Amino acid sequence: MRQTKLSSPITEEDLSLISTKPSTSDPSVVATVQRIISEVKRDGDDRLVELSKKFDGCDLEVTDLKVTDDEMSSAKSQVGTDFAAAVKGSVERIARYHEHEIQSSWQLEEPGFTAGERLSAVDIAGVYVPGGKATYPSTAIMAVVAAKTAGVPNVIICTPPRPDGSIDPHVLYAADVAGASAVYKAGGAGAIAAMAYGTVAIPRVDVIVGPGNIFVAAAKREVVGQVGIDSLAGPSEVVVFCDESAPMNFVAADLVAQVEHGSGATAVLVALSDSVVDEVSDQIEQLLTARGDSFNVCRDEVAERLCAVVVSSRETAIELINAIAPEHVELLIQDPLTVSEQVKHAGTILIGPYASAAISDYSAGPNHVLPTGGSARFSSPLGVHTFTKRTSVLWFDEHGVGPVARMASEIAKAEGLLAHAYAAELRVGDDHSDS
Repeated sequence: MRQTKLSSPITEEDLSLISTKPSTSDPSVVATVQRIISEVKRDGDDRLVELSKKFDGCDLEVTDLKVTDDEMSSAKSQVGTDFAAAVKGSVERIARYHEHEIQSSWQLEEPGFTAGERLSAVDIAGVYVPGGKATYPSTAIMAVVAAKTAGVPNVIICTPPRPDGSIDPHVLYAADVAGASAVYKAGGAGAIAAMAYGTVAIPRVDVIVGPGNIFVAAAKREVVGQVGIDSLAGPSEVVVFCDESAPMNFVAADLVAQVEHGSGATAVLVALSDSVVDEVSDQIEQLLTARGDSFNVCRDEVAERLCAVVVSSRETAIELINAIAPEHVELLIQDPLTVSEQVKHAGTILIGPYASAAISDYSAGPNHVLPTGGSARFSSPLGVHTFTKRTSVLWFDEHGVGPVARMASEIAKAEGLLAHAYAAELRVGDDHSDS
């Protein structure tokens, strides 16, 4: 575990010591992604099959890209009853959470004038569910439930196939219970291109959401404007701020769990003293000795990805958290509610020792598709708003339009747009001549 000490003010150099972010603008990554997108636009499903053979190690036919009804039914019989119950319970909790995000259309009415916004869901949404080292039924649940709660009628999933051409049954079962319309065997930048531009097999979508590796994130950057996206999600992050009051075994478990996310994942322990860091280190060592063989993480990974920061005060800790703007922040300290109100930049704030990221990321209710890489300074977790668009609505009668048309005309003239001014004045009626 790397260690450092910081005091206020926090600098960019300080932040670089804590974590290094992979860049989706890396020239080699961008070049690879642009080539793949161009090839998928040109060759469609045939290129997706070739990419699957190259990157996923499986031989597919174009007709295999869409998961069949038989595959979906088979998945139901392959998952355990406890998993099935957990999925159904999680879907219900997450849907209840997102229902509170739903906003309504509104109208402002005055004599001769009505204006407002009409809110509506997009027609079709695409969800990317990562594959590779692990499978992520939780991502299928989180993204599909948010979209369906928003009112999206069609939600499709793209996810990389396994070498035998199958999709993990846990992912398929979660997709089905969450309400996905279809699942497709496509991964990486090729899947993003297929959803953005459409192929014969895979429909073009309006919004693409879901996390992925650096190539997926770079592909989403490339297709912005062609479709909407949630964010440019990077590797997972957690900051755990704890003091002497924290259950140190909880802290150790949460940090090791974060490292289990794999390459690039960042786990930061923020403590007020060296003694807390020492206690957590001891707990991590005990945990790895007792149970490390059953975890998808080793000591070298913990040493590489875990950083302990000793700060001079609670105020410095809060400053550091807001500077990092992490995906998750856990507050295992005395009076965590007060501190939580001072955390302005985070994807999700987990208050107290029982609100673990490991629980929040699966079943609690809040969405686990969260801003990463400091983007919590300006972006939000995945939610109903991600799949909803606003349309402005405006109406005047001949009596209400006059004062507003005159204001518009004056501003248009100042901008030198005289045709605009004329078009506005024309609505005023007898006050203006068209000669």
